[in-house]
Amino acid sequence: YIGRAVSEEVGLPLGQANMRYTSISSNTTVLGHVAGRAFMAACANPAAFFDEPSGIQKAFLNCLQPKALITIAKLNKEHEDVMQCLKNDMKRGVVSTGQGWLYMCATDTLLDHKFDVRDIKSSTPVVVWYADDDEDCPPSHGAWLVQEFGAKYRVFSGLGHVGAAFVDHIKFLKEVLGA
Repeated sequence: YIGRAVSEEVGLPLGQANMRYTSISSNTTVLGHVAGRAFMAACANPAAFFDEPSGIQKAFLNCLQPKALITIAKLNKEHEDVMQCLKNDMKRGVVSTGQGWLYMCATDTLLDHKFDVRDIKSSTPVVVWYADDDEDCPPSHGAWLVQEFGAKYRVFSGLGHVGAAFVDHIKFLKEVLGA
């Protein structure tokens, strides 16, 4: 995400659901606490989102990304090794608590992070990979970053948010190191 402030200033859509759920409200308000605990319960086994999601997990995915279940099935079929690695990482992320997932999904850490990508020096090599069908991070953000920085880029199609983030990740890291 390029963040709320930059998105608004340059006229790009926000993308992520604007729930106004923050890492602070999850711990300081009754509603935030209840919503946070419900979310943590749903994410107690986050890898299940990519195997056989429960009813509440399916509802959550459909709410945020209506095409997610179709994309996940495609990724599991066409990129089994990548998906297994992702599932293993997700399992490690909740060994002691689901609090990290709760924090990661809060709008203040995703959208209102106060980091302005335009502050990156123009001499810094930039690599951008994004999906043209990402329902989470709008593809216009990736296109804007490529144009803004003259970045090396790759556009995925048909793999959504997860596919663009994880397919060919070793190649992506090599590209970043060689930039």
